[in-house]
Amino acid sequence: MLNVFLVDDEYYERLSLKNSIPWSELGMQISGEANNGETALEMMLENPPDIAVVDINMPKKNGLELIEQLTSHQIRCQYIILTGYDEFRYAQQAIRLNVSEYILKPINYPNLIASLTVLRRKIEEQKEFVTRMVSLSSENERLHLERYYNDLVNCNFSIQNMEQYDKKLAQELFITYDSYQVAVFESLEKVSLENLYKLQEKYSSIYDRTTFVVCLDNKRRLFFILNGSCSESDPRLIEELIRLADQEGISCGAGIGNTCSQLEKIFLSYNEACIALQNCPVRNQSIVRYREIRTVPDIYLDSKKKNILRAMIIAKETAKLSSFLTDLYTDLEQQQPAWDTITLYTLELISLLTECLSSQMAASISLLNSEGSILDTLNSKKDVPALRDWLIEIYTTSIRTVTEKEDYSDITRCVESYILEHYADSELSISAISKDLFLNYSYLCHCFKRDKQMTINDYISQLRISKSIELFQSGVENISFVSEKTGFSSASYFSKQFKKATGLSPTEYMKTLGKEADNSPQ
Repeated sequence: MLNVFLVDDEYYERLSLKNSIPWSELGMQISGEANNGETALEMMLENPPDIAVVDINMPKKNGLELIEQLTSHQIRCQYIILTGYDEFRYAQQAIRLNVSEYILKPINYPNLIASLTVLRRKIEEQKEFVTRMVSLSSENERLHLERYYNDLVNCNFSIQNMEQYDKKLAQELFITYDSYQVAVFESLEKVSLENLYKLQEKYSSIYDRTTFVVCLDNKRRLFFILNGSCSESDPRLIEELIRLADQEGISCGAGIGNTCSQLEKIFLSYNEACIALQNCPVRNQSIVRYREIRTVPDIYLDSKKKNILRAMIIAKETAKLSSFLTDLYTDLEQQQPAWDTITLYTLELISLLTECLSSQMAASISLLNSEGSILDTLNSKKDVPALRDWLIEIYTTSIRTVTEKEDYSDITRCVESYILEHYADSELSISAISKDLFLNYSYLCHCFKRDKQMTINDYISQLRISKSIELFQSGVENISFVSEKTGFSSASYFSKQFKKATGLSPTEYMKTLGKEADNSPQ
């Protein structure tokens, strides 16, 4: 029912309005009435109606003044003016205030009923439109949520480039917990997508984002990124979530991964949860934790190996990378770990590549063409050599794609060549490039960013780091000399930028070169 408010200083006029119009048949009800503008203003601000029938000539505040003040308070209401004054200035002011109808007294009730009927349809259409927009907005956020976290758990997205993904949305979706844990739910029977979304909405309505976020993965399974402190302190949480699913007629099995301290590591917890989920029917349990099925310790990349790999990726040394990765897998195979340990180890290597290339491109990138689960892709490989060869191909292809120049504009090529020639000059700037190449400053920045997916300054910094790595690999050990030769303003600034790009200081990097020369992943 639509709420209607009556404002008229004449009691019998208000009484006539209430008695002469079939309000309930019109889908309306009288929500209030007032005999002057000031009282009406207070009452309507407290409980805004859908429609107000307002007389113009009233004590304390006339009808038009009332409407103007209500409009200034952004009260969404449709107005019908009643007046005994057939004056143009009143009609003109009413039009300016977007009054829906201007009716002269004595009131023609059939005309007033017709006007109310038109307003009812208008208001219903507006409400339907708002409802549809809210629904579309909610659907859009849900789809972004799914894409966002599916990319994250499938190593298609680096957390370091979250803002490039969608800056505004990233601020809304970013979650900060003390620790993170992933649980994956899979229905024991086929369930429609609509019912899964309803269950997802139910979870979100009962629990807020301080406990978890929930969305569907690429295999139409619900997965939860849990606040690790909540899930660990309340082991009944997963049982309660399964019970809520049962209430909706959806019987689920749940796999739970280990907790991790960083959001960028949730891909490990997610895939551990998927592995645990596979064991539900085997163990005849509805909930299986990954740590319960481990009989040997997991093997993860240590920081030293990660730093060596980062340096090779930045330097685009695909041949050395192939050799190093081959040695890593040879060493891994000798330890004879379980297959799921090998796949999680491979996931770490993919995540490292995504992180490095996203940082170099200053944008989020996708390394894998498959829309399915990356764990399925890894499990499709028959043995360790097949998995190793696939990973090496991913590394070399991705690095080649990022450095490819075939589609660059002539302007970008010119800027690139100029930077390659002058990178050692610490005074190198975009202004100098623009001036020497006789190009518009803004236009060359636009072309370069469009083609290279990074700013000119980011490219200069990246090139200088790559050149410094070449010098270190050639045997140069003087950090100040390398800093000067690569265009950095000081050795301290160079060291800071080098560590930011590679994850280790110049001194630490030079130490890894000796280990790399031994041709052993150690």
